[in-house]
Amino acid sequence: MDRQDPSPYAVRRRKLVPDHRIRICRLESCLADGGQELAEALEARLGIRLDERTADGAISLESLECVGLCGIKQAVTIDDEPFMGRDRVLQAVEDLLRPPGSIA
Repeated sequence: MDRQDPSPYAVRRRKLVPDHRIRICRLESCLADGGQELAEALEARLGIRLDERTADGAISLESLECVGLCGIKQAVTIDDEPFMGRDRVLQAVEDLLRPPGSIA
C-alpha cells in the first residue's frame, strides 16, 4: 500500500489493520490435535469469535486454512511469529492484553 495515497480507500485500508493478528490453522490435522479447543480458549479469553476483532480493534483472531507450520501441533502465529503449545499461546495473548508498562 502506498502510504502517500490520500484516497479514502487508502485511509480505510489503514484503519482496517489491527495492532495484533492472531492466526490459527483450521485444517483437520490441527483441529484434531487440540486446535479446536485452543481456538475456543482464545475466543473466550478475547471475547470474540474467529474472524472477528476485539471491540477496540486492536486484536484480530483469524482462521486460515494453513499457516504453513505443519510440523507444529495447534499451529498459531501471533504477529507472524509462530507459537507452539497451548500454554505458550495463551501466555502470549495475556502479554498482548496487559496494559503497557504493567508488571507481569
